[in-house]
Amino acid sequence: MAHWENSEADHRYNEISDNDELWGPLIVFRPAKNQHFSSSRALALFAAFASVYGMLLNVAIAIAAHHRHLPRPYIVPTTLTLITFAIFQLTLGPAWNRRAFLLARRERYLAQTRETPG
Repeated sequence: MAHWENSEADHRYNEISDNDELWGPLIVFRPAKNQHFSSSRALALFAAFASVYGMLLNVAIAIAAHHRHLPRPYIVPTTLTLITFAIFQLTLGPAWNRRAFLLARRERYLAQTRETPG
């Protein structure tokens, strides 16, 4: 574990976040490791994710329910968006942002020490 990581949990969460294969086509939403993962970026990420999987769940519900008491089409994607966003905000997001803060601080320090003569 790197010295700047706060805990074993942060290390594990950041391992997951850094895995390019897990991101798939949504990798365009991932910021650089030294950049803050904003709530708006995370919400956009999970809205894109949930729009696809939420609609697939809608189809599965429609098949399983035989057209009885179907939820409105936007309910499942919206619920999935909110659930995944909340989980991210409680797990991966804070770990990412702690690392980003520490990396950015380290980069500023190193840039500052290069500028000072001596």
